[in-house]
Amino acid sequence: MCIRDSLFTSPYAPQLRRYLGERLSGERPRLSLLKLAALLYRGQDADEGKEARQAGRRLRLSARETLALEAAVSLLNHPLLAAGEPSPREVYRFYRDGGDIAIGALLLALARELAHPDFRPARWEQTVRRVQDILTLRFERASEVIEPPRLLDGDELMAALGLSPGPQVGALLEGIREAQAAGEVHTREEALDWARKTLESRPGPAP
Repeated sequence: MCIRDSLFTSPYAPQLRRYLGERLSGERPRLSLLKLAALLYRGQDADEGKEARQAGRRLRLSARETLALEAAVSLLNHPLLAAGEPSPREVYRFYRDGGDIAIGALLLALARELAHPDFRPARWEQTVRRVQDILTLRFERASEVIEPPRLLDGDELMAALGLSPGPQVGALLEGIREAQAAGEVHTREEALDWARKTLESRPGPAP
């Protein structure tokens, strides 16, 4: 089974073709950038993203292309692409970390599996199903899992819980969005309750 058979005959084929043809800068389509990412990825260490960024600069790619190249290579080591059932929380983090290159990283994961020297059909099928499940969340449940609506802002959170400005507020807001993606929080009241319980569970007095 090839990537075309497994994905490009799927209901998402038009979106994927359009995605690969989009230009991040100049005349180069996103597909060209992903091919470069595939060449740079070796799967040997965690610094490959930085090395990809340096390669982008040497090749005089645009700033946007260079960042996307770094993200594509880094995402191939993301926990979401490991074995096991992908959770909505993991999917949220994957798209949050990858931005608009996340879909490309999923396609690279398929290419990596096909090129594996110890290719195994069963492992390939598992990877295809995993990628398809993640794409389904992206194209059919984005408003729930990928980009959940913001239930409250930092000012509201600080006023409700008596917090001072600082990194803790941002961390709580991000935690709320993760909880939304996981289906644990649905309303403003539930968001405040989640933040309050999170603060209470931490050692030491809240700032």
